[in-house]
Amino acid sequence: SQPPPGSFLEGFKRAAADAEQVVGVVVSSGLSGTYTSAEAAAAQEPDLPIHLADSRGASLLQGLLVLKATELAEMAMPADEIVEELARVRDQSGIMFTIETFDRLLASGRVSRSQAFFANLLNVKPILAIDLAGEVVPRAKAIGQKRVMLALLDAVAKDIGRVPEKVRFGIVHVGVPEIVSEVREILQDRYGEVEILNAPITPVIATHLGIGAWGLAYMVED
Repeated sequence: SQPPPGSFLEGFKRAAADAEQVVGVVVSSGLSGTYTSAEAAAAQEPDLPIHLADSRGASLLQGLLVLKATELAEMAMPADEIVEELARVRDQSGIMFTIETFDRLLASGRVSRSQAFFANLLNVKPILAIDLAGEVVPRAKAIGQKRVMLALLDAVAKDIGRVPEKVRFGIVHVGVPEIVSEVREILQDRYGEVEILNAPITPVIATHLGIGAWGLAYMVED
């Protein structure tokens, strides 16, 4: 569940005590009530210099946007302009992921028992994305791990649409660190020596995806 407004308010006050302005990059409002909770907290103290950015994403997409916000703040960009720039960057960025089994989606009620059975039987893996509304949508499907990897990377390349001058990636996974080197090699072959972060998927998200899930966030900045 999302943090209550009181928890956000405590964090905002601590941050504001040492800063002229505070920028909060929050998990997608389409996935969680967290953004609404943060808005409610900021509304309780209108004199606090709080500026919120809806990441319309999660995991390392949110993390990449936080990294971008930090860099802009170090350049002395005003907080309201940082939020505007994050919105521009977010509109050309995204995150896609795939799962190893449908067991966790079945447990959460997102797929039916028959859908999970046949998908697991046929080794069909879905490729899911968080769209511009911040909601999870299906993008493609493939059979077998290698085909899934290439299909996901091709879907990301299609969304990017070109070889950008500046793009950063983030590889996330649930208990499959070996996926990182494989994905990194393909990304470097396609995009050159770009910055590629990696991290385990956070426990809350991992609970919904299950062991073996992995994803790729991308942030296009030019």
